[in-house]
Amino acid sequence: MRNRRGYILLELVLGAAITCAMSTALFQLAVAAQSALAVQGDAADQQQRLRVATAALRHDLMMAGAGPARGARAGPLIDVLPPVIPARIGAMNPDPELTARTDRISIVFVPESRSQTTLRSGMAGSASPLAIEESSAGCVAGTTCDFAVGDRALIYDASGAVGAYEIFTVAAVDPARALIAPSAPLHRAYAAGARVSIVAIRTYYLDPAGKRLMVYDGDRSDLPLVDHVADMRVAYVADGPTGLLTTAQLADGPVIGESPSRFDGDLLRVRRVRVTLRLQGDSSSASVGDLEGTIEVSPPNMAVR
Repeated sequence: MRNRRGYILLELVLGAAITCAMSTALFQLAVAAQSALAVQGDAADQQQRLRVATAALRHDLMMAGAGPARGARAGPLIDVLPPVIPARIGAMNPDPELTARTDRISIVFVPESRSQTTLRSGMAGSASPLAIEESSAGCVAGTTCDFAVGDRALIYDASGAVGAYEIFTVAAVDPARALIAPSAPLHRAYAAGARVSIVAIRTYYLDPAGKRLMVYDGDRSDLPLVDHVADMRVAYVADGPTGLLTTAQLADGPVIGESPSRFDGDLLRVRRVRVTLRLQGDSSSASVGDLEGTIEVSPPNMAVR
């Protein structure tokens, strides 16, 4: 019987049951919405990391082989050196000569700057400072063409002979006499007229232990670009009927250049570079798997001329 002052027990039980059912349904919807939001966030973060990595690689590959823009021997570097190398190059922990790996690539180019000139006189010896020509286009007298301590610089033979080049770090600058000194003796003495320019080096490589894509500047800086990178594969496409070059072809000769910068001649035939990156998914969620992306770039400064 209904009590005038309340409800019977059955009504209370039914009301409580309905309330619990509705609360459970709403809670499940909230959990599902939160999980979906987390998955979308993880997927968006993964896609953004892939975009960052491929954008950096694409930019530097488009610059690969760019040479001095002014003066004698201006033009692309491919007549002198390979603009892309399947190895780590530079001052710190370089790979041995004629190394060819698929999980790394070094890109070389001359950026636009006033530090583009020639030697005004020949070097007396391989340890001599470089006497640069300050009357070159773009240079300002008394500034040593804006070369500064710590710069990475490229010097190559005035004739533009293939393989006759070196990359060094500027250790000292003498504006009064227009001299720059390498941090270590070069491996040969260069004659008057040799080209000297600022150079940019980017080595992208996979750190398998840390699962990171790293960038090395050819000197003393190794920095992570993106994390959770499970794999990196670099392929090189040559002109002519051979097409895709294998790592064996990139290390078996013909050997060109002078130690420690010798390289396989097939690198001068590379016209396109293909890079594939695979970013690791969230192991705790089947909804966010690995994400793979590939870019293929034809550097304009490596085209057949």
